[in-house]
Amino acid sequence: MITQKELAQMAGVSRPALSMYLNSPTTSHLSEAKKRKIDELFRKYNYRPNLAARSLQGKKLQIAGIAGNLFSIPIHSSIIAALNRKLLENGYQAMLGDFSASTDDDYVERVVQEFNWRKVDLLFLFNDFPSGKMIDFPGPVIRITENHTEFDLCTDLHLAGQLAAEHLLACGRRRLAYLAMPSSSGGRRPDGMLAALHKAGISATLADLVLHLDETLPEKIRDRKIDGIFCVNEFVAAQLYQQLHAMNCRIPEDISVVGFDGLPLGQILEPPLTTIEQPVEEIADAAVALMHARLAGEEPAPIRWLSPRLIVRQSTISKNPEA
Repeated sequence: MITQKELAQMAGVSRPALSMYLNSPTTSHLSEAKKRKIDELFRKYNYRPNLAARSLQGKKLQIAGIAGNLFSIPIHSSIIAALNRKLLENGYQAMLGDFSASTDDDYVERVVQEFNWRKVDLLFLFNDFPSGKMIDFPGPVIRITENHTEFDLCTDLHLAGQLAAEHLLACGRRRLAYLAMPSSSGGRRPDGMLAALHKAGISATLADLVLHLDETLPEKIRDRKIDGIFCVNEFVAAQLYQQLHAMNCRIPEDISVVGFDGLPLGQILEPPLTTIEQPVEEIADAAVALMHARLAGEEPAPIRWLSPRLIVRQSTISKNPEA
């Protein structure tokens, strides 16, 4: 079997530099050319690092990988924190692989390689993870996502839109909008809003409903006389607050606002933000339960939709005394 010393000589790097790359490919300061050379040598000689140090008092250290765009989407930090806590309670250590900075093939391959080298037992994949990049991972994979058709756990986004619209309608609002990020169609949430509007006998289309956070937003709010807005998340809601204040629109007297996710930010906005809260703890519990099932070799569970909750605060106000 080839040694690290021999690999380092063939790659033209020092042994400590090779060792650092073995321990953490994503943080190594080697050039991209050197990293590619090392990867080629690993494949050529089928080299795998010695992972005997994973033992702790004679017990195998169990590791769960968590991969995806972990920190560019606000709610992911909350879900990862809850999932990490549940994993620790079940004897697992979490190892993160973040793709917020890059999704190029070489970067993804190195992170996947690191999961394999460290004998990660299974992977939790969050949405926006590069499709098809995990085919070399040998263990179970659990997808926690809202953007892809192949997934295991997801907040029921259609229900989220329905809850937001029903609440705004109960508050006497009739000209509703869904505020999405630029270039986004809004996904399943505006579909849920449309279902609530149609149930209430209000005619609307997606084109009527979806607005985008861009320079045209104030004009569209005025032209359409919008009186209730459901935002894609709390950060977008905070930016909407700024625009509405600049327009001299009062919240909630002129326009009621509902956020999504249930992050602490919503509580410190003025007025505090009514929101549709994602079921973070339930997602973590369901993910760990599914982990045990997959590791036991059981058949994958069907897609599971987890229900969000309406949290009412002062950013919505009823025009109907009985509502």
